[in-house]
Formats: sequence, structure tokens, C-alpha cells
Amino acid sequence: AIGWLALELTDSAWWVALIGFFRTAPMPLIGVFGPVITERYQRRRLILVTQCVILCSVFVLSMLHFHKILDYWHLATASFVTGTAWALDWPTRRSLFPDLLGKHKVVDALFLENIIQSFSRLTGPLSAGLIVNLFGTQGALNTLVISSALSVTALSGIRTKSRSPERSSGFLDSVSRGYEGLNYAFRNTTILAVLLITIAMNLFAFPYQDLLPVFARDILGTEAFGLGLLGAACGLGNILGLLLIGRIRGKRSNSWIFTVASMLACMSLIGFSQSTSFVLSLLILILVGIGQAGFSLMQSSIILIEASDAMRARVMGTLVLA
Repeated sequence: AIGWLALELTDSAWWVALIGFFRTAPMPLIGVFGPVITERYQRRRLILVTQCVILCSVFVLSMLHFHKILDYWHLATASFVTGTAWALDWPTRRSLFPDLLGKHKVVDALFLENIIQSFSRLTGPLSAGLIVNLFGTQGALNTLVISSALSVTALSGIRTKSRSPERSSGFLDSVSRGYEGLNYAFRNTTILAVLLITIAMNLFAFPYQDLLPVFARDILGTEAFGLGLLGAACGLGNILGLLLIGRIRGKRSNSWIFTVASMLACMSLIGFSQSTSFVLSLLILILVGIGQAGFSLMQSSIILIEASDAMRARVMGTLVLA
């Protein structure tokens, strides 16, 4: 919805792509200095705060759009703010899993989380495209506000006092801990491999998501609902990928699944870049989604299993940096 709105405001692929930049720009800083926050507070409270920040951001966008004063820089600022919140939320949320369930259940927990996310990736873009077609971008922004409010309500029901075993004592200590996390990752060849593949995927593969509105309108000649179908195709691929992983998990290692899935996503994207057929693009994005499912599931699983309890938050911070 935000990408389509950016395309409507600017009519420029460059400015649409920059929305993705603003959303991810905070990640290097959070990756380095995040432990000063993530190791100091209870994980439940931190997740609630970040979700409240996201709720406030989308509410402000909705109000600006309603009063017809929304400009591109508002989208950019909101993307930066929500990106900062997600950069703190993501490692904190996943660091909760071993505390709630134990390390032996980490892959199962991430498997369940990815099934839920895949269902959202299927229904979210589809409903967004439909809502934009029926009620315009204001309807889509209002829906974002409602879904964010429901998220905060649901998360408030978590009952845990989980926090990092050690607290960061300040800025310099945070830098030191970030350096320790990097050192720890470089000494563990499995974690290092995950980080290198993560860098490659985020550099060369995943930026396509920010440009989907441009592909949809300018290359494939479709409107907002067509964009929703493209996003939903990737979500459907996520679901199929997780079902496939569920069947082969006991037969193949986590590292094998992670590597093959990453390669499948990349090779499929090369095919997508050459497609001018809407139907063919949908089919290719299903394959991309299958690869993304394996990448997303095993990326965190491998690190959470490999890292010690004391280093878990720091290594997850390193993953955010990557």
C-alpha cells in the first residue's frame, strides 16, 4: 500500500525504491548499537513499545492523507521510523523463543511463526490491492491503523519477564558488545556463513519487493489489485515452501535447506526480471516465495541454535547489521 502510494505521488521508480532504503537505513545503526537497548529492558515491554511506535506512524499517515496534505517526505519519515522500530522488534521477538520454549523447540516455533507470516503475506497484499481498488489509498491506510492496533492488543497478552542475562551499561559498552558479537560470529563458521548469505540476499535479491509497484504498473500493465496478486503469489510460495520444508526437515540439515532455498530465490528472480507476462510473473514469484520461506525460517533458526544464551542478543544484532 505504501509503495503504491509513493508511486502515485511521484510517478518515479527511483523514489519508490528509496522508500525501501528509508525503511532499512536504521538497521546498521541498530545492529551496532541495538544491544544497549535490547539487553537493558524486558523483551515483552520493548516489543510493545516498538509496535506502539508503528501504530502511531501509520495513524499520522492516515490523518495526513485524510486532510489531503500527505507528501512524499511524510512517507519517507514514517518508513524510517517504522524501520527503526522493526529493527529493534525483530531480534528481540526472536530472542524470546528460546526463553519461552527452550532451544529444542526453536525451529518448531519459527516454523509456526513463518506459517502465520506466510498466510499474512498471501492475504495482506491481496486485501491491500482490493481495498485500494474499492476504497482508495485512504482505505488502505485506515486498515493499516486497525491492524496495528490489533497487533498491540494481542501482544499485550504476553506474560513473561524474559530479558538478556547481561545488561549493557552504556554507549561504549554497547559498542564493545557489538564487537564481541561480530568476533563470536566470525569464530563460528556456521553463523558466519548465514551472515554472508544474508548480506548477499539483502543486497541482490530482496530489493525487488520495493519495486513491485513499478513492475506491476509499468512492465506488466496492471493496477493496484494486480500488485496485490503479485505480492500474494510470493505469500503462496512461502506457504508451499514451508510445507515442503516440513516434509524434508528430518532428511536434510538446516544449513542445506538454507543454502538451496537461497539459491532458488535468486535464480527465480532472474527469470522474473525477464518476464513481461503477468501470469508467468505470478508463477515465478511463487518459486521466489518457496525460496524465501527456506531462507527466512533457517536464517534465524541456525543462529539461535548455534549461539550461546549470553551471546544470543548480540549475534542477532549482528544479523540485523548484516
